[in-house]
Amino acid sequence: MYNEEKKIEEFAIPNFPVRSAIPNKTQSTNIIVIPHLHSYLEVMKIIKGPVNVKIGLNHYICNNGDIIFVPSETIHEVTAETYDKQLVGLVFDPESFNLPFTNYNYNVILNNNKIFNYIFPPEHEYYENINKHFTRAIVHYHNKNDTYKLEISAHILLLLSALLKFYVPDLQKTSNDMFYKIQPALDYIDKHYSEKIYISTLSSILNVCDDHFIRMFKKAMHQTPNQFIVNVRIQKAMILLSSTEMSISQISEKTGFSSYAHFCNTFTAKNDVTPRIYRQKCKQVPPETA
Repeated sequence: MYNEEKKIEEFAIPNFPVRSAIPNKTQSTNIIVIPHLHSYLEVMKIIKGPVNVKIGLNHYICNNGDIIFVPSETIHEVTAETYDKQLVGLVFDPESFNLPFTNYNYNVILNNNKIFNYIFPPEHEYYENINKHFTRAIVHYHNKNDTYKLEISAHILLLLSALLKFYVPDLQKTSNDMFYKIQPALDYIDKHYSEKIYISTLSSILNVCDDHFIRMFKKAMHQTPNQFIVNVRIQKAMILLSSTEMSISQISEKTGFSSYAHFCNTFTAKNDVTPRIYRQKCKQVPPETA
């Protein structure tokens, strides 16, 4: 991951890495949250929907009350087709609370949709607890009474506790099973996505034959190695388009595509917009109330 490409969150309170904002959609743009990523965790709640949420390459239509969890190092955005849409967000540094979310490489396993779910609708079994502590943290942040830092910290800890109860069992199950076995190959892909990657190279890392490696990979990730590699490259390209001034042809080369045309066609198929249009969208500044 490129540190220089991350969004730097401006925490208004010194030595207290928590921030809340209430973005909304006006007539000037369909962007509510521009495409970006950062090193922190983010939780959003839809106040007025529906809105379109994109996390990595995954698209969701979210309605009133839905809560969205955004892992660190994950590019995300929120848009809407009609006016008067609104959400409230909470961004915080999990390392300040000494909790284990940062131990997991979400950037690598983001495409494993059958394991990872980022949307908590009101009928979700964990919703009541997550919503309670998210809402109270937001209220204390914006009211700022005499003990607001302590109150916010307490509710963030309880919010993270509720999220961990949902995520950790699947994380542990996956880590102890097939995902653990293919982890060295995933790490290799994350480091060498800009280069040509051969199945034989990945299988040799695990000391298995090519066919066995492909079966292992599909069982763990629910997609082929080549599909996964393309998804990683497209997500890296999204980050570069949103946060650097590199030309599109340079980004195509840097993310390991064989040609500029192949990159543009693949990017458009995955995102429903061309790289140029996506970059323009990233440069829009949505209205925001802090």
